[in-house]
Amino acid sequence: MKTITFIFSALFILSNAFAQECFPIDKTQVPTIQEDVEILANDALEGRAPGTYGALKAKNYIAERLMSFGVQPMGTSGFDQMFSVPEPVKIASEGNFVTIKGDALQLNKQYFATQYSANGTVEGKTVWVNYGITAPELNYDDYKKVKSVEGKIAVIDISSPDGIHPHSEYAKYHDLGERIANVKAKGAIGVMLVNLGDLASDLKNGYKKIRSSEIPVVFVVDDTYGKKIKKSVDVSFGVNQMEQTADAFNVVGFLDNDRPTTVVIGAHYDHLGYGGSGTGSLYTGEPAIHNGADDNASGTAALIALAEYLSKGEDLKGHNYLFIAFTAEERGLLGSNYYVNNPTYPIEQMAYMINMDMVGRLREGKLHISGTGTAGQ
Repeated sequence: MKTITFIFSALFILSNAFAQECFPIDKTQVPTIQEDVEILANDALEGRAPGTYGALKAKNYIAERLMSFGVQPMGTSGFDQMFSVPEPVKIASEGNFVTIKGDALQLNKQYFATQYSANGTVEGKTVWVNYGITAPELNYDDYKKVKSVEGKIAVIDISSPDGIHPHSEYAKYHDLGERIANVKAKGAIGVMLVNLGDLASDLKNGYKKIRSSEIPVVFVVDDTYGKKIKKSVDVSFGVNQMEQTADAFNVVGFLDNDRPTTVVIGAHYDHLGYGGSGTGSLYTGEPAIHNGADDNASGTAALIALAEYLSKGEDLKGHNYLFIAFTAEERGLLGSNYYVNNPTYPIEQMAYMINMDMVGRLREGKLHISGTGTAGQ
C-alpha cells in the first residue's frame, strides 16, 4: 500500500480556488462541517479518550453520519472494529503498604508501587547497594563492598555515578529492570528504590505495563525515609496491582464503486480526555476536559464531508473509497496499527491514503502536504 498523508483545512476544501483544482464541494457544507466539529468537541464527549463513554458517543455519531450517506459498514461488527487498549495499572485497595521501622508510609505520597514489581509481601533487613551497577569495563562495582544481599531487601538509588542523561558513561546500565534483575539474582527478596541525589528525575507514578522482576519493588519518594533505609533497618512492604485494558473502536466504512482499486480516507477521532500524566497533554493544572476541536475533530469532520461528497460525485468514481476513523492515535497510533495488522479490506487493493489530522486551520495561510516521499507514482 502506498501512502500519502494529505493535511488540509476543511474550510479550504470548500474555497473557490481549491474547488477549481480538486474537490468542487459546495460552500453550503461549511455549516455542516462546523456542526460536526462542535458535536465531536462538545464537553459531553469528555475529550474522546479511548475506552470512555465519550469515545463511544463519538464512534456512534461518526458511524451514523457515514450510514446516512449510504456508506457500507466495513468493520468486524457493522462499522465497528474493536480492539483493546492498555489502561493505567490498577493499584488494589488492599495489599499495598510500606512500613519502615514501624512507621507506615502513605501510598502515593511517601511511596508508590512500580512497574518492576511482582505482587506479594516481604519483610526483612535492608541492605544498601548504592546504584546497583556493576561495570567491569569502567572498573566500577557497587557490590564490591556489600557482604551479601541474600534474603534481604536491597535499596537502590535510581541514578548512576554520573547521573541519568544520554552522555553518561554508565548509560547502558541505567535500565532499572536490569539492575533489579541483577540484585534478585544475588538473592534479594525485595527492592526499595530511592532518589537521594539531584542527577536523576523521580520515577513517574503511573504506568500501563508491568515489567515484573518477580519480587516486590516500591519507590520511596520521601527522602527522610529514603535516607533511613540506607542503613540496615527492619522494613516490610506489599504490592498488589493488575494490568487493565479497555475496549476501543475504529470506525470503518466502504463506498463501493465496483472498481479494482480503493482510496483510503482516514482521520483519528480520539483526543486526550481529561489530560493528566501520560496523555501527552501540555496542561499542568487540575484535570479538565481536552476538547480537541482541531486535534482531531476537524479532520474527522473533513472525513465525514468527503464521505458525503464522494457518495454523490458522479465524476469521482474512478476508485472505491474506504473511510477509517481511527481511535487511540494519541496513545501511540494504536488504532491504525491494529487496522494494518487486522485489515477488513484487502490492503493489496488500496491505491493510496489521504489522512487528515489537525486540518482546522492553515499555517501562515498555506496548505501543507506531507508524506509525498512515500507516495510513489
